[in-house]
Amino acid sequence: MKRTLLALMALPLLALAQGPPNCSQSLTFTTSTAGAAVPASAASTACAGWRLTWKVHGFTAVTIQLEGSQDNSTWAAFGAALVQEGANPTAWTSATTSNTIVVRASLPYVRVNITHVTGSGTVSTVLLGYVGTSAQQDTGGGSGGTATNLAGGVLGSVPYQTAPGTTGMAAPNTTTNTLCFLETGTGSAGGAPQFGICPTSSAELFYFSDTASSIATYLQMTAQPYSPKTTLTYTGQIGTVTNTLQNWATNAGVPGLTYIPAGQYLFHIHAARTNAFSGSIQLQCEFVEVDASGADIHVIGTSEPSVVLTTLEVEYTLAFADGDVYNLASSSSRIVARVQAVNTSILLSSNVLLYVGGTADSHIQLPVNGGSGGSPTGPAGGVLSGNYPDPGFASTQGNGPKTQLSTGSTVPGDCTEYDSSGNTVDAGFPCRAAVGTAEALTVYSRELVALPAGTLYFPAGGGALPDATEANVATLAPVNLIVSNFSAVLSAAPGVGNSVAFTWRKNGVSQPLTCTISGGAATSCTDSTHSFTVVAADVLDVQAVVTGTIAGTPNIVLTVAAGSGAGLPTSAVTYYVASTGSNSNDCLTVPTACLTLAHVVGLVSSVVPVNYTIHVADGTYAEAVSIQGFAPAQQISVIGNTTTPANVVFSGSVACVVSDGSYTAEVCNSGGWLNLQGVTLTGAATRGIFTSRGRTVLANVVQSGVTTYAIETAQGTVEMNADVTASNWTGYGVYNTQKSMFQLYTGTLTLTGPGSSSTGVGIVQKEQSLFSIHGNATASTATFSISEVNYCVYQTEQSEFVNTNGNFGAMTCSNASAGTATAGIYSGTLSNWFANPSGGITVNNFNTCWYADGNSFVAQKSATNNNCTATQAFQQAQIILF
Repeated sequence: MKRTLLALMALPLLALAQGPPNCSQSLTFTTSTAGAAVPASAASTACAGWRLTWKVHGFTAVTIQLEGSQDNSTWAAFGAALVQEGANPTAWTSATTSNTIVVRASLPYVRVNITHVTGSGTVSTVLLGYVGTSAQQDTGGGSGGTATNLAGGVLGSVPYQTAPGTTGMAAPNTTTNTLCFLETGTGSAGGAPQFGICPTSSAELFYFSDTASSIATYLQMTAQPYSPKTTLTYTGQIGTVTNTLQNWATNAGVPGLTYIPAGQYLFHIHAARTNAFSGSIQLQCEFVEVDASGADIHVIGTSEPSVVLTTLEVEYTLAFADGDVYNLASSSSRIVARVQAVNTSILLSSNVLLYVGGTADSHIQLPVNGGSGGSPTGPAGGVLSGNYPDPGFASTQGNGPKTQLSTGSTVPGDCTEYDSSGNTVDAGFPCRAAVGTAEALTVYSRELVALPAGTLYFPAGGGALPDATEANVATLAPVNLIVSNFSAVLSAAPGVGNSVAFTWRKNGVSQPLTCTISGGAATSCTDSTHSFTVVAADVLDVQAVVTGTIAGTPNIVLTVAAGSGAGLPTSAVTYYVASTGSNSNDCLTVPTACLTLAHVVGLVSSVVPVNYTIHVADGTYAEAVSIQGFAPAQQISVIGNTTTPANVVFSGSVACVVSDGSYTAEVCNSGGWLNLQGVTLTGAATRGIFTSRGRTVLANVVQSGVTTYAIETAQGTVEMNADVTASNWTGYGVYNTQKSMFQLYTGTLTLTGPGSSSTGVGIVQKEQSLFSIHGNATASTATFSISEVNYCVYQTEQSEFVNTNGNFGAMTCSNASAGTATAGIYSGTLSNWFANPSGGITVNNFNTCWYADGNSFVAQKSATNNNCTATQAFQQAQIILF
């Protein structure tokens, strides 16, 4: 069976989602027992495809099975021949990766049976049934009509069903355009279908406003960005408690979906707090389905918590990933974003500030559109009574294009491919890609397109005219994708001396996927070598650079293969690296470890955002640790020897490409989430551990390579959970800039600089950055700075150095000899210092132990000052040592 192009109209049709069920049941079990029977005849046509999913809380082991009965009395588990996905029964444990059973069978009654549990807890089950042929009856075709291609070409009239036993013939598609077969009715009986422009779906984005919702006390979410920027204040945050700050609701009838597909829910918020010296505040968001009046129906899920809020306005993007489709109770349901403050040990009342509108683009994003009016969008296609290739994807009722199930297919559920004259080319053509594969799509198709010399941009979906302004046609990607196998076709050659060079663009940047049609004979081009990855909400289009004068207005068709990528993982993955390994291995076990970390990182998929753990065996690796181009919600852990970090050595450097240039680094985390443990870094680079717009978690790391900045963070976060040591740096030990955060939770931070007479600085903070200490710390610096010479800690431009709880043990800021270094602690330009270590802070051998200016504030308890020419000095500032 060959795989050729399935004509679709837009990238949003790539989303694979479940449709509304015809039979359904949701149960919660607390012990081993059988659930109530679900009559298969609940739908107008008996449900013959069943999907069972479950979630376990508390129990350590559960055995669950799906059973059928002819008389609602004698029950038996469905056999293996009828099981399309999973195992029936499934013996579930915490290590089980699948929580799904899919069965194709037609029996009058179906039920869920929990036959065994270990421990105590609950099992929540969702059983969905779909109309269609059973596994025993399926001959590979849709019921109710003869298979006919429904996309493109003059194919003659097309049979359809509007109700069981009621058939008709639709007028043919007499154009050369790619069209979808659309149902015009709204009920289960539907109406007479016809060819039309394929509907598209997109990521659901809702912006927070300060406008009152129709639901009392709630605020409104809007589909368009809100303006102006507004600050909302929520007072009285105190103690250890989770408080709901605000509910934002969509308008009545919005989003108008019957289900939300599996995927990632995003919560993006601009926030700050007052009085950051007492306890901690984190934010999270509950995604809630409510009815039209605002009454809660179900909490869909809760995002991960933010890092600790500071007094600075910071934007946070937090995710909740749901591997299951969420079926809404009604298409009139509304979605609520319930923003909560998670307060810990707050002794002095604090306020939370949330910013919405204008430059504060606070919003939520749901996964790509689910179905509207009863069915999801999907491939163009056929007999409306036929079901999708597996029972978990859609019913066939309601509006929207339908999948053609061909009676002539060699594989059940496949479609038949036809040529432009209606002749069968392939009876085994897959109607759509399975999860984890790529689908060939027609992303652009239009007749009579003028191609003047210069640069044009085509939308990545549909058939709108190209535009000389890219922003006018750019399209948001609805889901994460891999785009490859690009093909462009013109109905006539460009002509001698003329050419059209097509190039895919992402976020305004040209991608390697490109091809050129040139000369008087060629009418097509392909690029089957290159590909690029797409993250949901990336902006896509296709650039065409036209050279020469092209006569006429040719028809244009652009196609790609796009999807989640064959074989990509759906759950966490563990890889292994060893100095004795080979990059020809699969990297999945210790005996089959790979040789280099770079090779393994190349296996990590940013398209399917599961977490990856990479174990690195003892040895020396002539390479750097580089994590570039991954999402902040996707954790990549590189774990060496956490007991003896000196046994795992990375001695190389890498070009770390960030928004303002490229820098050499021993560790580069550009935009991702890196968990680095148990390694020693000995390379030579301008940066040691460099984090830009990402999150790096450090534990048992030794940085001893020759660097300018040992640990630098730009618009990112570094968290420390165990000892970190940095030496041999010539500039700064820790450098926080551009609203960055260094969060020290546990362990000892040891910074050893180049000497008290040098220009080195232990910790430098600029541009509203934060250094927050939660545990023990030792800044054992022998030297300090650049233009501001010889400081232990230097902070300016509204930065803060605080400890947020009482676990901060002690801090030592010390030089080997007296009188040569300028200042121990410097706080300037509206910056604040507040530390209350139980073991105190010691400042030794500086000209001035404490220095503040520029309307800054310093408050320090238990300060010991030795061999400083002056204990403190300040100008237009305040220092309190107590």
